[in-house]
Amino acid sequence: MGGDATWTARFDVVNLLDKTYLIRDDTGIGMGTPQYGTRRGFFVGLPRSL
Repeated sequence: MGGDATWTARFDVVNLLDKTYLIRDDTGIGMGTPQYGTRRGFFVGLPRSL
């Protein structure tokens, strides 16, 4: 816990408006079900560099 450390705050939001979007439909060889993008997500980080 030296005094030379630098802290950086980080806040990320994925899909802020929670929009539903299709990545792949179920057409094609070997495809069984459609795949959708991720729902809304909030991520916080607090990295420290020495």
